[in-house]
Amino acid sequence: MQTDVKGLKYSLMAVLKKAFSFRETTLLLMIVLMFIIIPFFNPVFATSKNITTTLLSIATKGILGIGVTLILISGVIDLSVGAMIAVVCSVFGRIYLLTGSLFLGTLAGLAAALLGGLINGVLVTRCGLSAFIATLATNGIGRGLNMVLTKGTPIKLTALPPEYRLLGSGTLFGLHYVIILFLTLTFIGHFLLKRSKILRQNVYTGSNIKAATFSGVKTKKVLLLTFLFSGFLAWIGAQLSVARFLTASPTYGVGWETELIAAAVIGGATLNGGEGSIIGTALGLILLGFVSSAIVLLGISVYWQNLISSMILLLAVLLDAFIETRKRKKFEKK
Repeated sequence: MQTDVKGLKYSLMAVLKKAFSFRETTLLLMIVLMFIIIPFFNPVFATSKNITTTLLSIATKGILGIGVTLILISGVIDLSVGAMIAVVCSVFGRIYLLTGSLFLGTLAGLAAALLGGLINGVLVTRCGLSAFIATLATNGIGRGLNMVLTKGTPIKLTALPPEYRLLGSGTLFGLHYVIILFLTLTFIGHFLLKRSKILRQNVYTGSNIKAATFSGVKTKKVLLLTFLFSGFLAWIGAQLSVARFLTASPTYGVGWETELIAAAVIGGATLNGGEGSIIGTALGLILLGFVSSAIVLLGISVYWQNLISSMILLLAVLLDAFIETRKRKKFEKK
């Protein structure tokens, strides 16, 4: 009997150790702890209204976060996602107002998104530019183009048909379509990253691009398609955003690239490539979203928000560096 108890104890410890080896488990625990502690100071934090509002605030970012995660896993970086979604919104808005055609507006937005992804991909894979420099430049170009399109003032799209508006405001069983799509795409993306041969090539490319090339992986094609896919996700996000807010703003998406990279790193991605988790990125965004919500509800000045978010990013990067160092030391011992 005593042996059985000891065996059960060791089995339980092994399961817990395995569970906490995943970054997602740690993030879930942190989110749960927030819901245990913060309601003592402000009960509104744990209400369904606050949870829905917070999830709505990060849902569109979360869809873009899938692309950002895949790009980081591939060993590169994208600093242009915020500018890209802003441009897609503005292109859609301008074409729709000029033609009155929802189809042409949507098609123009898709073309703009894919062109943005293509430019990033070509600059990195064909021109040989550093992804950091290339996407930093396209981020600036995108911001400038968005200012030209909007003329510095929001494009009002209140004339959009009610059926289209449902994309941003509609609900199913009390859950907004935007949130449902965010969660659905996250789980599908996570499953495909773990199981599909196509997305596994991103892991091989990011782990060791030379070894992947010698193994037959067309690494340049992988990077180009990943940037294109990121652009496609920006188009989806733009459609949801326009349908929800009925406007295309000149400042929309500012700072998203930093927040998305922070969430991806917090969720387990490394800046060296080869590792990452789409669910981890989503949980990282949710954690940052609830941190922002807690700051407001606890009466802390909003000016602390960027400071706290940046400190969380720094801690995540330090944790990532610590884990990488431990892995390297274990490998060297073997």
